Amino acid sequence: MQGKDYVHLCQHYEHDEVDIYHYTVQTGSSAVLFAEAAFEKWVLVFVKAGELCLNYYGDTRIALSQPGVIFFPTQPGFQVQVSLDSGNHEWICCCFTTLFSAYLFRLYPLLMSSEKPYPIVIHPIDHTFQQEWQRLLPLEIESDLYPAFVAAQIRLLLNQCTQTYRHRLVKDVLMPRHPGIDLNIIKKAYQVRDIIHAHPDRVLSLSYLCRATTWNLQGLKSGFAQVFGVSPHRYIIRFRMRLAAELLERRPDLSIQAIALSCGYRRPHHFIEQFKIVYGKTPGAFRRDELK
Repeated sequence: MQGKDYVHLCQHYEHDEVDIYHYTVQTGSSAVLFAEAAFEKWVLVFVKAGELCLNYYGDTRIALSQPGVIFFPTQPGFQVQVSLDSGNHEWICCCFTTLFSAYLFRLYPLLMSSEKPYPIVIHPIDHTFQQEWQRLLPLEIESDLYPAFVAAQIRLLLNQCTQTYRHRLVKDVLMPRHPGIDLNIIKKAYQVRDIIHAHPDRVLSLSYLCRATTWNLQGLKSGFAQVFGVSPHRYIIRFRMRLAAELLERRPDLSIQAIALSCGYRRPHHFIEQFKIVYGKTPGAFRRDELK
């Protein structure tokens, strides 16, 4: 840390899934704190007091004041420069280990696979969100239950970032993939897609998808086809057939009937007919070929 007339305190809490650093800094003049990542990881920072000015990947400068949150990826050798003005500053830095990466990927699939990851900034955060962060702060508590509490609390905080993530995802990642299409159409089309992916075992009628997304029938059909190139019905079939093929390959313990039910088909013969249309063979033949 560079600067004069400062007091710097850092509490560290280590967990299998996340390392937590609680920083408290008092500065009589401006100061600069440097940090460098040794591994690829994702970092979540909550600013409780004061203001942080981060130089992100050298060309992005982010000023985040209380109360605010930033969520960003790092690479080996990645450097963050934190500039502080005089005053009191307090923030929590959560660095996620590789054990947590699977959960992050499920929560933020397109962000995690994006070629150019960008930081999520939430400012200001609402009062409820602030209270959840405050619950994470007493790191001095010694308890066998505290590690589990920390992991659960971090999951809650990440889930609360999701709404902002979805907005940024549509604006910064998805719109360039669908040039010329209205932002609201893109957002609603991805809402429909998320429902399809979340409920592969349910009967999803067009009327249900309309109610769930406040889209009329014509808007649903035309808007979804604009974004994904196929009708909602055709997309559902393709998605469920891909899921069925994956289950047939990876879960030899499941019967054809069980896989049919998992993919939303109550009648096995209907499932078999549809699978044969897509893959050119029955589910049984597909499984035998894959397991050879």
